[in-house]
Amino acid sequence: MPDSKYANLDGIERYCVANPDLSCDLPTEQVLDMIHMLKARHRTVPSGIYVEVQAELERARKKFGAFPTEQHGYAVILEEMDELWDEIRHKVPSVAAMRKEAIQVAAMAVRFTQDVCDQ
Repeated sequence: MPDSKYANLDGIERYCVANPDLSCDLPTEQVLDMIHMLKARHRTVPSGIYVEVQAELERARKKFGAFPTEQHGYAVILEEMDELWDEIRHKVPSVAAMRKEAIQVAAMAVRFTQDVCDQ
């Protein structure tokens, strides 16, 4: 692969290029074209959301510690999802309450990944 063509790739693109066996049977060029098409369709996540997820993750870690088992982690994520669903089902859902619950879901998913999957 010519270096200049791949010089400005972001993380996912570099990962696909570096691990062609994970990109199914498609040629690298086609995989990169698909990634660019998908990225063009979706807006980027504002960095403030990451800050909020990180703050929620730190708050939960201080209060509860690490997930002791994958079942416990799953139960916590499910509980947060149920709380989000409860907010969504209100006759007039509160955007602020839904956002808060969604941030908590994201934080618990990160916590699960770190505590259970990355040990």
